[in-house]
Amino acid sequence: MKLSAPKRVILLICLFLLLIIGGYFVNTAYVHYYHSSPHHASYRADLSDLFDDTLSHYYVHTDGTGALALESGMYANPPFNFDGVPVVDYGEDVGRQENPVTIAQYGLDNWELYLQTQDGKYIDVLLIQSDWLVDHQENGKWAYNFEIHERSLQKGWISAMAQGQAISLLLRAWQFTEDSSYFQSAQESLSLFKLDLKENGVSFYESDSSIWFEEYPDPFNPTHVLNGHIWALFGLWDYYRVTHDSVARQLFDAGIQAVEDQIDCYDTGYWVLYEQKPLRLVSGSYMDLQIDQMVVLYALTQHEVFDVYAKKWYGYFNNKKNFPKIVIQKIKSFLTH
Repeated sequence: MKLSAPKRVILLICLFLLLIIGGYFVNTAYVHYYHSSPHHASYRADLSDLFDDTLSHYYVHTDGTGALALESGMYANPPFNFDGVPVVDYGEDVGRQENPVTIAQYGLDNWELYLQTQDGKYIDVLLIQSDWLVDHQENGKWAYNFEIHERSLQKGWISAMAQGQAISLLLRAWQFTEDSSYFQSAQESLSLFKLDLKENGVSFYESDSSIWFEEYPDPFNPTHVLNGHIWALFGLWDYYRVTHDSVARQLFDAGIQAVEDQIDCYDTGYWVLYEQKPLRLVSGSYMDLQIDQMVVLYALTQHEVFDVYAKKWYGYFNNKKNFPKIVIQKIKSFLTH
């Protein structure tokens, strides 16, 4: 059937629009997966301080550029509450909220800036964040004051990532100031790692020797977020370094075992998953982060599996031939959710 001239014009316009939309989708996806987001500072593994009793550099950090990004309004505008503590704007339904992870990370970023410059103003900022953590801790917990419906988390939920990163910040604040309230707060945080999710803790026991520390602790649907579990491990390792506490070491070793047992679940053969369910591929920023986390775990443990996956994932990140597979998976996820 021969189309009339007006219909041919309409068809050509539709095809042209489809090409533009398709090209935009492909380009956006390419940037998302093969580049670190401009809204997130690039991470790097820092192996300069792994074992000494006195804590210095954090294991994976942004050289302080994460603090600068936050201050520029990455999470909210204005970025702070009246006390100088960062907030995150979650939109109309949830609004501006204080997030313990964001607060701990901002403190750790300022610690890195202090190490670079020896400027006491960064310690002042670090201590504001540390004081907030001490003041807002209840029964060892830093609770989130909003729901996450898609994860079935009710107001008051807690996160292993928050508990672990807070430990790392508080121990540095304690060693710098010798204020025992910071150490006590870190010690109380450790207690949450001893408790199963069903006991209102943050640990999912695969076995007595294998524990997953849940960033989003739903006892009925644990998703095993990889980067959040490893951030929690860094907090446990910091606590063990400072105190030589046998329980902290046992928890750390069990968390390491859990990663070793399940690391293959995150490897698609061409990219890396954020969590075990749903099957969501990490962005370029998170790919960069999770490679660095593997590098640090290998340096801490000398377990070859972490070196193997660090190199494998670095290969994925630098292999643009895998991009069609990523696009196909992206389309599948869109159609099934």
